[in-house]
Amino acid sequence: MENYYDVAVVGGGPVGLMTACELAIQGVKVVVVERRLNRIRNSRALTLHPRSLELMAMRGIENRFLSRGKKSDTSHFAALDTRLNFKNLDTDFPYTLFIPQSITEEILEERALELGVDIKRGHTLKDIKQYETFVQLKIEQAETINKIEVPY
Repeated sequence: MENYYDVAVVGGGPVGLMTACELAIQGVKVVVVERRLNRIRNSRALTLHPRSLELMAMRGIENRFLSRGKKSDTSHFAALDTRLNFKNLDTDFPYTLFIPQSITEEILEERALELGVDIKRGHTLKDIKQYETFVQLKIEQAETINKIEVPY
């Protein structure tokens, strides 16, 4: 892997992809290392809350989510009967948005690629070593081990 990166993000789920996007917006050259070849089919997370939608709006990508999700202005917590009402929140998004994690990942991956993030799917982190001025990751892909060295 010959490319130079400032930061390696291990994990291409929603948090890893959003982190990569935020770094790329700041001009940081990022690589995302993800062991899965494809996005998950079964969602582990189904809801974006108002604050998450506000953050997406700060980056101009909220409509990508809104156009593919379903709004609900009430919700519940765990198995409690009491409903949470979002209608009175002081936000542009007084609701939760039901959207499968697979779609969230698709949207964030698309945005990351637009920002120049390098996403390496099918690459498994095998080892990581921290040195004084850099971190070395050993990455396996198709039974081949490669090294990535990054400051962070």
